[in-house]
This record gives sequence, C-alpha cells and structure tokens, in this order.
Amino acid sequence: MSDPNSNSGQTVKRDPKTGQLLPGVVLNPAGRPKGSRNKLGEDFVAALVDHWAENGKAALDGCLEESPAAYCRVIAAVIPKELTIKTDAFDGLSDDEIAALVSVARTAIAASQGSRDEATATAH
Repeated sequence: MSDPNSNSGQTVKRDPKTGQLLPGVVLNPAGRPKGSRNKLGEDFVAALVDHWAENGKAALDGCLEESPAAYCRVIAAVIPKELTIKTDAFDGLSDDEIAALVSVARTAIAASQGSRDEATATAH
C-alpha cells in the first residue's frame, strides 16, 4: 500500500488533526500546461456549436414529440433567471428633451383636435 503522505516521491505535509494539506505544499510542481483548461473549454464549445448546427433542431423536435416535459425543462434552463425590462421610454433623455417632446405632442394634439372640430363643423 502506498504512503498517504507521499505523491510521486514527494512528501506531503498534512495537518495531523484535520488531514488537510498544509499551506505551501505543492503536489504537482509541473502542473497542467498553462491555458490547457481554456483550450479544452474552447474546443468543447466549438464542437458543441458544430453539433448543434447539424442536429439541434431535429433533437428539439424529437424531444418535444417524445417528452414534452423534458422539452419544457430545456426551455426553462436556457431562459435567463432574471430579465431586465426597460419600461421607461424616457430613460437617457434630459429634462429639456422631455419638455420638447411634450410640447410637440401638445401641438400635434391641438392640431388634431382643430382638424376634427373643422370636419365636424363642415359636416353640419
């Protein structure tokens, strides 16, 4: 049986009470090559995109036919948990710009009411 305090010939120092590694202990000084985790993730996502482009719609269609509940779970999983909905159409406008818009709207309303009044007067 191998010594639990060794790793490839290196001595590993552990806290005698908790068994946790002590600070500064390096189990694998070589480590993984820099950027390899990112490269693996990038390669996986690229393969996933290619696979989705080829099979995605058919897979969703099959999922919907065979298991509508699973289809709904897929949809729920990709929809963001929170949506920011901008409800104020005047965000980003200064007070002067809003005042100008109100003025234009009032002029348009007055012109519209005036033409309606003229149409009603000529009809009688």
